Amino acid sequence: MDKAEILTALEILSKINKNEKVWVTRTDENQNIKYVITGKPDRSVYYLYSVDENNNVKKISKARSPTELEKIFM
Repeated sequence: MDKAEILTALEILSKINKNEKVWVTRTDENQNIKYVITGKPDRSVYYLYSVDENNNVKKISKARSPTELEKIFM
């Protein structure tokens, strides 16, 4: 990752609830973050966020297991 890519990733991740831990990011063929799976630190619930081309972040789903969320973008 170059400096610009790191700054973009930090910008995206700063838009996610600070009480959630980032577990997985999914990128497109250009290495742009498209999905982020986060969860509560106790792993009781997980959230799926989508990231658009303007780096806007939107929570689109939640589940008790991260594998349930992975099925959405796989």
